[in-house]
Amino acid sequence: MKALAVRAVVFIEEQCCPYHEEVDGLDYTALHVLGEVGSEPVSTGRIRFYSGYAKLERLAVWKAYRGKGYGDQLLTFMMKCGEERCFSQFKLHAQVQALPFYEKHGFLAEGDEFLEANIVPWGPRGENRKNGVGELLVELLVPGTRLISLTIRLVF
Repeated sequence: MKALAVRAVVFIEEQCCPYHEEVDGLDYTALHVLGEVGSEPVSTGRIRFYSGYAKLERLAVWKAYRGKGYGDQLLTFMMKCGEERCFSQFKLHAQVQALPFYEKHGFLAEGDEFLEANIVPWGPRGENRKNGVGELLVELLVPGTRLISLTIRLVF
């Protein structure tokens, strides 16, 4: 619930993303990460696992906590969660203005710009391949398997 609260403030309130697009029904298939300062939720993201890569989604940091390293810690932690599950390739969709942030973490923009969730502009898809880590193909989302949404708490 705390993760959704952060996302609602950042995406629905600040960026005017429609509720039905932000709450897209895919949360139950994801691993959720929540960053807190004390007991205050300040950042969140979700990870969905595919055959061969982990997709990092819905990364959000409350405005008052931006520029203080919480986004860096969140992204690093999410990638570590993927690596612990034997993933070495990570993909995400990034807003154009956030590209320098993701490039700092080794992501490279690919493809053309596109719109997503009425947020203008949504930018090129990014890929990050960790060097020196063997790439294992692991299929975690087996059709017909019931999944549960888990939250990992990251305390700053």
